[in-house]
Parts: sequence; C-alpha cells; structure tokens
Amino acid sequence: MRRVVILLYFLLIGLVPATSAAILAPTDPVTEQIRQWFDSDKVPVRAEPAVVQAMERFYSDRDYRPAWLQGQVMTPLAGSFYDVLRRLEKDGLRQSDYQVDRIRQLVAEYHAMWNGAWKPENQRLATLELELTRSFLEYASHQITGRLSPADLSYGWHSTRRTFDPVQLLHHAMKPGTFGQAIYRLPPPHPGYLRLKNALETYRDLAQIPDWPMIPDGDTLKPGDWNERLPQIRRLLRLTGDLTLLTEEPTYYDKTTEEAVRRFQRRHGLTGDGIVGPNTLSQMNVPPSARVDQIIVNMERWRWLPKDLGKRHVMVNIAAFELDVVEDDENVMSMAVVVGKGFRKTPVFSDRIRYLEFAPSWNIPPTILKEDILPVIRPNPEDWFARHPDFEIVPWKRNSPDDRIDPMSLEWERLNEKNFPGLIRQRPGPQNPLGQVKFMFPNSFSIYLHDTPTRHLFMREKRTFSSGCIRVEKPLELAEYLLEPQVDDWPLDRILENMEAEDTSQVILKRPVPVHLLYWTAWVNPDGQVQFRSDVYERDRALRQALDRSNSETRLAVQRN
Repeated sequence: MRRVVILLYFLLIGLVPATSAAILAPTDPVTEQIRQWFDSDKVPVRAEPAVVQAMERFYSDRDYRPAWLQGQVMTPLAGSFYDVLRRLEKDGLRQSDYQVDRIRQLVAEYHAMWNGAWKPENQRLATLELELTRSFLEYASHQITGRLSPADLSYGWHSTRRTFDPVQLLHHAMKPGTFGQAIYRLPPPHPGYLRLKNALETYRDLAQIPDWPMIPDGDTLKPGDWNERLPQIRRLLRLTGDLTLLTEEPTYYDKTTEEAVRRFQRRHGLTGDGIVGPNTLSQMNVPPSARVDQIIVNMERWRWLPKDLGKRHVMVNIAAFELDVVEDDENVMSMAVVVGKGFRKTPVFSDRIRYLEFAPSWNIPPTILKEDILPVIRPNPEDWFARHPDFEIVPWKRNSPDDRIDPMSLEWERLNEKNFPGLIRQRPGPQNPLGQVKFMFPNSFSIYLHDTPTRHLFMREKRTFSSGCIRVEKPLELAEYLLEPQVDDWPLDRILENMEAEDTSQVILKRPVPVHLLYWTAWVNPDGQVQFRSDVYERDRALRQALDRSNSETRLAVQRN
C-alpha cells in the first residue's frame, strides 16, 4: 500500500512517466492470459492464420484488454452477439461454421460459475473472450463478402464485391451505442436479399411437413380432364400458396385449378399454359428441402455483390433469361433476353453502359473465328464470300477508312485466329446478328447487349443460343430509356432514324448506367412471389457442395479500402 502511495506522489509531481506507472499497476488476469497466449503463439482457437492475425491486431490495439468481458462479467454486447450466433441460420448460415456449440458450452460454464457450480478460471473466461472475437470476425467477413470466394470456384463470377477491414469494424462495433447498427449493416442491404431471407423461413417450414405430396407420373393433364391425381396436385398448390380457393369436384380439372397451375408455372419459368406435362410435373416434384438449398445458394450470391447497385441500373438474370431496368429498387421495365450457350456461358460481372452504337457492324470475335468461321471458309473461300456478300475483311492497319483485304489474295490453309491479317466484319443490315443497336460497356470479356433479327427465340422457355453476348427483346424501348436524360438531342424519331441507317453511328450517354449480369435461380418479386428457375449452367450444385465443404475451411476475407 505504501509503495502505491509513493508511486502516486511521484507520478503527480511528474518524476515517474505514466508508462512506468502502467507497468507497475496491477493488471486484469484475463488481459494477462490473452497477452501470454499471443506472445507464445499458442492462442487456443481453431481458425485460419488470417483470423488469428486479425485477432492479434485487434487485441494489440487495445493492449490485450477484453472486449466482451468486464472483469469476470459478460458485457451486454457479448449477450447480444451470442443471440446473433444462435439465429444466424435465418441468413442461410450454419452454426457449425462458427463453432457455436463451443461458445454455448463456454457460456454455460460462465453461468454455472455464478450459480456456484464452477470456480472462476481466468483461462476459461479468456477462452470465451477469444471465441467471441473469432466468431465475430468470421461472421462479419462472411456476411459482407460471402462464405466463399467465387474466384476460387472457377465459377465465371467477376462482380466487384464489398470491401472492409474486419478489425476496424470490430473496433467500431465496440463503441458505445454502435453494436446493434453494426450488426444490422453486415448482411447485404438489398431488398432482394431480405425477401429471399423471408422465403427461406417459409420453405424451411414447408420442408417440415412429413407427408409432402409427390405427384405420380401419368398422362398430360389439361383443363377439363378428370384424373385421380388432381387432389394431390391441389394439395401441393395450396401448400405453395398458388391455390387459395376450394373446388367442389376433387378429380375434375376446373378453372380455379387451371389458374393455380398457371401461376405455379410462371413462378418456375415455364410457359403458363395450364397444362400439366412432364416439365411442370418435374418442378412440382422438387421437394421443399431442395428449394431450401436453392435459396441458400442464391443468398450466398447476394453476398458477392457490391453494396450499391446504382439508384438506376440494368440487371440481367442469366438463369431466368430476363432483363429488368430498376429505379429506386422498383422494376420499371422488363424484357426477355437470350444468353450464352452451355459451352459459351455468359459471364457474371458488373460495369456501366457508356454508349450506344446504332446500325452496328459485327466484328467476328477470335473464338468464333477459330471454331465457327475459319473451318467453313477454308474449303472454298470464293464460294463462302459469294454467299455472304455483306462480309468483308478489314486490315489491322489501315491507310484509309476504306481499306479492305481481298479474300482471294489470302492463303487460307495457313491462316488461324492468331495470324489472321485483319478483322472479318459483317456490315450493317437486316441479317446482321447484332440487329439495329448494341449497348456498350467495354470489358475484357467482349460482352454487350444487342438487338437481334432472330426474334422467334424470345418465345422459347430456355433461351441459351448466343455466343455469350445478351440479345434483348425490346431494344428500342431500352435505347429510349437510356437516352431519356438527353431526350432533347435524342428524341424517338432520331433514335429510329439512326437504328435504320446504313452507316454505323454512336451516341455517348451523358449519364452512364450501371449494368449487372447476374445468375439467380431463386428470388422473390417485390409482390412477394417466390421464383425458381432451372440451373441452366449447372452452377447451383457446385456452389452447394463448396458451401458444405467450407464447414472445416472457414475463411476470413481480410479486405481493406
């Protein structure tokens, strides 16, 4: 006691530095335990090195003082975060990924301490402290950037993801009055994610129904038919919310049931004709548990997106073959699209539509030149160019805009996509595959939106016919919308005139519009209708398997601005 009084006296008169006083002052035993573990590199947590490094940086910043404990007492923030961990499955996450059972055991021991059944042990308290920090860092990372990195999956997903510093985020969350808001802001802020989260709860409830109806195979059912399978179909439609009214004749295919079937078909990307054929029956027999997995996979994809999609943006859903124009989270325009074939998949990425090109020429890309064009030209170049008079070869280096290469002057047998002397180009015209306008967002994939002369393909259910670019159903409407901010210079009649011209022209958008090429097989419309689509690129299963494997491979995405 006398030593402390003397020390305080000398401290007050300025003879002892404050740092020396801090060294001589007694320290909290939990703090000392945490310091010893980090000093000896024997931190008792199961985590990746990046997680442990982030933990060490966090505790070093606060001189190894506990964040979740005050003395031997859990703070209210610890209780709040423990509640978050117990409810994280609502976000499609798993408690096992965050070792919640271990934390639950430590919390039980903590409560037993206060009930007199357990003598306080600083090591156990310090372990609880570290486990809460580890879980927060991992949980925050997964909510902000995803449990998995799409770059590690060879997945064709290249969108710009959210960035953050997990340690700075935890420091911020520890400030008085900020924890609740910090936790709330972790998941994707997009309405589409929140609606899908609600759908997950609904389909988990459906998956608990023990006698979920499975519809037997049989003849195609049409309105007006009598069939003993109709009671099962109606029960299924009632459970999925597509049928709300009752019917008097259980085995008769009445109008009410027909409307419910049409609604079900439209929600699953099928032609809404009310006919229960093989495709409709196949979708009806997908169990709710499989839909739960499908929803979880798509919730993970939402975590791979940037926080801000743009107040006004274009969104293409590749799996649904649809394009939506969105303003303030509301769809203001929708249209069908055609996307890449299975072996030329349309990539996922985000960019900005910067200019429009009217009456475009089509420059044959290297892949198509190699795989589709050169093999058919080589046997008889003269015949091919005679049958395709709108194609020309433009040299890489031109002395004038009119320079062209005579196809008959080339030794075609020696040419390939690497040594080809120029660009094979199709001039503007009614047969040009780009139609009358293309919407440009220059990117490394050479992908863009464009018109097309093959309009009949928009009537197909499955629209995977392109070489990667996206063909749009309503090019004029989209062009008019994008040029709306400069309508004084680009009224509708001028747009039409340029689309129908013989020469190519461009217009730069004064306000570039964000465009997002995405891949959703499950989402919820603003009106609450849950939508499912077939996995045309077979990406859901691979992602689901990767998420299952991630249970023992917890990753911390340490990203800093």
